[in-house]
Amino acid sequence: MIRRINPILLFVRDFDRSLRFYRDALRLKVHSLEDVHEEYASFRVGDILFAIHGGHRRSTRGPVALHFEVADCRAAYRALRQKGVRFTRLPEKMPWGSVTATFRDPDGNQLELTSPLRSRKVR
Repeated sequence: MIRRINPILLFVRDFDRSLRFYRDALRLKVHSLEDVHEEYASFRVGDILFAIHGGHRRSTRGPVALHFEVADCRAAYRALRQKGVRFTRLPEKMPWGSVTATFRDPDGNQLELTSPLRSRKVR
């Protein structure tokens, strides 16, 4: 069901300071610096996408979120619901081009299922 983690998302208190740390001190190459999210940057580290998000100060989430990539978010959602997983957000289309559903593990850590939107063929 789960193909990979994409991305590992770290919520940070001071986005600019964190961006300088990961980009300049650790020398991670910026993969994307987007306006889709306020204060969001991602870095490709081998096969892993690691991202920082400035939403920690206004978030009720923990400091880390794992995004589990699946082939079909809605099907994975139904399968996990049958196993008793409780979701905090039902599958929905997101502006950045995926379908995403959110749930928490037993310790309250935020986890997400995500799958790319299927592109429609233009005739």
